[in-house]
Amino acid sequence: MKTNVTFSIGSVALIEKADAQTGFFRDVFGGLGGRARDFIPSVKLLMVNKLEDSVAIHRLMDFTPKEKLTILGFGKKKSDRSFNRTVEYLGENSQFVMDKYQQWTKKNGLVDKTQNVDFSSSYFE
Repeated sequence: MKTNVTFSIGSVALIEKADAQTGFFRDVFGGLGGRARDFIPSVKLLMVNKLEDSVAIHRLMDFTPKEKLTILGFGKKKSDRSFNRTVEYLGENSQFVMDKYQQWTKKNGLVDKTQNVDFSSSYFE
């Protein structure tokens, strides 16, 4: 008999919808993974983890059901070492990620040419 599995799908749906509408993961993380086949799904899972549970990386596979992994695009269960490699690779290439992110924000019209300084939360005497 199969066991029923329930998990929150809100953050997964949010990430997938944002990616479908804007191409965020393709534009920002595309081409960065090297030979890793599950690089973008790993980044998605790390983002889902931060939005929902904030579980330590070495415990991520214990708390993530395989159905959620399938929705995110994984073929099979991954080891925690592969997630550590993903985090390490993102850290080593953070300047490229930030550059691609800035290009993505400009392409989607999220940046304005003039920057206005907001002093509304500043305290002056």
